Order: sequence, then structure tokens, then C-alpha cells
Amino acid sequence: MQPYVPTYRAAFFEALATELAHDGHELVIAAGAPTGAQASRRDSAHLEGVLQLAMTATTMRLGRARLRLVSGRRAWRDADVVVAELAAGASATYEALLQRKRPVGVWGHVEAFTAGDNRITRMLRRWQTRAADHVLAYTDTGATLARRWRADCAGVTSLHNSIDVRELEANINFVQTSKPSESRSRLGIGDGPVFAMVGGLDESKRIDLVVEALDALWTTRPDITLVVGGRGRLEKAFARAAARGQVRLLGYIGDEMKAHLAKVAIALVNPGRVGLIAVESMAMRLPIITTTGTRHGPEYEYLTPGHDSIECAPTADALATSMKQLADDPQAALRLGAAIGEKSRRYSLDHMVRQYAEALRALVALSKSRARHPRM
Repeated sequence: MQPYVPTYRAAFFEALATELAHDGHELVIAAGAPTGAQASRRDSAHLEGVLQLAMTATTMRLGRARLRLVSGRRAWRDADVVVAELAAGASATYEALLQRKRPVGVWGHVEAFTAGDNRITRMLRRWQTRAADHVLAYTDTGATLARRWRADCAGVTSLHNSIDVRELEANINFVQTSKPSESRSRLGIGDGPVFAMVGGLDESKRIDLVVEALDALWTTRPDITLVVGGRGRLEKAFARAAARGQVRLLGYIGDEMKAHLAKVAIALVNPGRVGLIAVESMAMRLPIITTTGTRHGPEYEYLTPGHDSIECAPTADALATSMKQLADDPQAALRLGAAIGEKSRRYSLDHMVRQYAEALRALVALSKSRARHPRM
């Protein structure tokens, strides 16, 4: 069960369905439609060769907490195994965990990486973790916490959450044979240092810091260009910088345009939440410039600031200074890019699929065991 299916998850679910089909299993994805900031990103995907069931959710706010009310009973009615979202506000997860007919796994961050936490939400996630038959944590940090919360450590899997970058890598290899001027032409930019920002354009990405940094750079380094590839509710915040030619807005971009960015950009600018962009930065061999004290996604642990990425203070001046310093020191940019590129094989989609499939096989085996030995 998923809140919705974003584009970056399509390849994973399709590969997982293929892997499970080898054992004669069928994968069914039950998901709703994106809402709020997620809807403004326009990245909802349709899966090829995977059965999808639509769920209708109602979102409620209780103070800072957000509850997503949805019944998943129709989705799992004929299922042998259920995997639900590990989230304090997901009603369908409680519904799945409280039924005793079939094994239930939960998957997610485990730790509250990207949202505010309190005693109640932490207690609820801990209960979900302990009530589940298997916990599929995005990263090692989440898996470690899940093991601390559970008596049975065998029921915890670290997925090493990732995305499919094979097509991106193929495009990068193709583009590398061309001249930088050809990539600049495709991107619609001229000469001068280039930085890139890729992904959803909402509050979590600290667009406000980027816009202020651009204002500062306009007076000191107007030759620096920022190429923005993404959509979101804060896209219009770049209007002033775009009007003066300092920013190039491309909207949602695919692997071909990302490959052209990898050819000419110095680094990725992401002062807000860093998540799966960490995996793309490895494929693109571009270091990420981000800020300290930010609620990053769990994938941020894949990076080593100072070695393959840059952390600066969460201010516009610090961000602008980091960009200028990297633009003026191409050797440092190359060192950082080479270091992040070396990690590109550590977090592959194939590994994630294998980890997830093995966890599901364990749940299927548990289902068969319960069928042979029903509870009295």
C-alpha cells in the first residue's frame, strides 16, 4: 500500500513484480492520488505490467500531525501478504496490523528524518514496528532503530533505498562523447559556471535560500547560471532571476537533459531536504551543496560532507559563497565529483529489489506456516 506512486518508484515496482513472478507470486500496488505539495510536482506514474488498485484517502490535520484516513481492506482481501506504510498517521497501516489473518510488513524511514517528531508519533511508529512481522527500513540507520525497538532482529531488512539510474548512466555515457557547447545549447545557456537544481520545488527544498543566494550572486558573480529541472508550487519564486537570465527553468526533466547537466554543471544545489537526489548525484558525478541543520531524508547518510559533498550554514550568504568557491576552484569540484561517483555501485536498484523480494518471501513462508498451523 502506497499513498501514491511517484515516477521515481515505477522502475522499482516493475522490477519487483518481475522478480516475484519468477516464484509464481503476483504484486498488487494499492495507492491513492498525490495531494498538496506532492500533487504540484506532477510526478504521479502508471506502472507497466503491475496490477494497481485505486484507494481514496481523506487527509486531516490534528495540530502538527497529519492523518491519512483510508481503508485498505478491499486491497488486501485476497492477499497472502500485506506491506503497509510505516507512518504514524496512516490509518490503513493500523487496519492491516490489527487483522490477524495474514502476515504484515511495514516499510519506511522508521526514524523521523523529514518531519517533526514527538512522544506520541514516536510511540505509534514503535508500535507499528513491533506489531509487524517484518520491517523494511529504507537505510541502515532506520534498520538499527527498528532492531532496538524489536525483540526479533531477524524480521528487519535494510533496503538501501534507491532508484533506477541505468538509463541516466547510458545517457551520460553518450553525452560525454560530445562537446560541452552542444550540452549548453540543449540546455539553452551560454558560457560561464553552471550549477543545477533537480527535483520538486517546494518548501522542503529551501527555495527561499536559493532565491536569496541568486540575488547575492547577481551583484558579485552574475556569470553564474543555475539550471532548474523540476516542478512545484514554488516554481514562480525563480521568476525574477529567470527574467534577468540568471536562471534557466526547464520544468520536469528526464534522463537526457540530466545527462547534459552532468556534462557542464559544477555541482547540484540542494540546500533543503536531500533524499534520493543523493543517488542521482552519484550517477551524475556531481557533488551536492546543502546546508547544516536540515531535515534530510534517510538517504543523506550515503554522503560524506567534505569528501563527496558540501555542507554550509543555512543562510543565503553561505550558500552563495559555497557556489562561488566551487566555481573558482575547478580542481576541488573534480575531486568531490570523483569521490561521489565512486559510490555509484553501492546503492543500486537491483540490490534494493533483491532485499525487498527476500523480505516478501519470508512473509510468504510465514503465511504458509500459519496456514498449516492455525492459531487455536
